[in-house]
Amino acid sequence: MTDPTKNLSTEQRLLLAFVLMGGVIFLSQYLLPKPPQPVAQQQKKIAEPAKQLESPAATPAATPAATPAASAVQVGQQAEFPVFENDLYKVKFSNKGAVVMEWHLKKFKDANDKLLNLVNDENATQLGSRPFAYNFKDQKPSVDLNEKLFAVSRNADGIVFDYSDGATVARKSFRFTPSRYLVEVDSAVSEKTASLTHALIWRGGFGDQTVPKAYAAQFAVYLPPSDSSPTTIENSKASDGPIANAGSYVFAGLQDQYFAAVALPKPGQTIELTALSDSLPDPPKSTDRAAFVGVGLSIVGRNQFAMFVGPKDLDLLSETDKRLVSLVDWGWFGWI
Repeated sequence: MTDPTKNLSTEQRLLLAFVLMGGVIFLSQYLLPKPPQPVAQQQKKIAEPAKQLESPAATPAATPAATPAASAVQVGQQAEFPVFENDLYKVKFSNKGAVVMEWHLKKFKDANDKLLNLVNDENATQLGSRPFAYNFKDQKPSVDLNEKLFAVSRNADGIVFDYSDGATVARKSFRFTPSRYLVEVDSAVSEKTASLTHALIWRGGFGDQTVPKAYAAQFAVYLPPSDSSPTTIENSKASDGPIANAGSYVFAGLQDQYFAAVALPKPGQTIELTALSDSLPDPPKSTDRAAFVGVGLSIVGRNQFAMFVGPKDLDLLSETDKRLVSLVDWGWFGWI
């Protein structure tokens, strides 16, 4: 069979090729699938119909103004007793009031050969007050924070307690320095954004409570920067009422014969120490009573300080702050 294209001239063949190519291009628009649109164009096409559905009546939907207030509410849902533990401490907390239930020194035993607890549990239970409870001398918040359940969050070096009901906001945190008898305490309270000055209190005695008549060796203590030895306030001195002293002290807190829990304010920072005294049974559950020392520590606006909580070992004290060595009472040998 003869090929009909053999009789075509070159010009005719080119014309035929162009006609065929045009036909292919025209038909491909309908026969081949369309390429996908860029993501931005797809999103634009999806978003545009949504705009058309909006109506003036729907604009109040942007009033989750209640959402910030709701998200600001932060409370504990149930009673919790979180424990922080490192190589030196085992500290049990309660989220009710964000307080300390037990503070054990893991390298020390009490007179009963048990892990030493610096908190007098019997006295704290009787008083209904645990270490680091709140005390407001002037303006008080609208709620009793010592009775509120705080939300608890933990991290590798400590624990944080948060409470907020939308008006009263409180945060209390404890951050422990690894391998040191040192903890950073931070406590802030505000009412409708206004800061409320408050004390953190420790009542009912301090130290090894298993020693007979332990209360007699427990004191409130503070060191003015110009003094070489600290001022001590005996357990019964505040029996007639709290005794407050304020200044830019080197340290302030509690001590017994062998241990101390003292705040270390920043240089130039004024701290108020309020000595407290409570008449409580001694021995426990007996009819005899004794005066047990306590303290409140307060810095205007916000309590933020390091705290030495540990043994009155000269090396450990000096390592933290050389002036802490003055906590050691050398008695008659002090003049040497």
